[in-house]
Amino acid sequence: MTTERGAGRISMLGPAFATKFLYFAQGPEAHPYLLILDKVVATKLRPFAWRNSPTEGWWPETFASYCTLMENWAREATDRAQRHVRPDEIEYTLFRS
Repeated sequence: MTTERGAGRISMLGPAFATKFLYFAQGPEAHPYLLILDKVVATKLRPFAWRNSPTEGWWPETFASYCTLMENWAREATDRAQRHVRPDEIEYTLFRS
C-alpha cells in the first residue's frame, strides 16, 4: 500500500490507518494476526522490545516483525494465564497503558 519511496498509495490512508484497515478486514471470526500499529503503540513499545524502531511510517517488514512479536507475547501470556490470550489483547494493553 506504499510506493517505493514509502509514500501512501491512497490519499489519507497512511501507515497507522492502513494497519487499522488490515485488522478490521480480517473479520470478526478470524484469529487476528494483522494488528493495529500506530504511533502510540510504537512509542510505548520502544522501551520494552523495539528500542531503535520507528514510531511512524513502517515498512512491511517492520509491520510483520511487530505482528510476530505480539503473537509471541500472546502465546507466552496464554501459557502463564491458563487461558487463551489474543495478540490484539496485548496490543490493546500497550495502547491503554
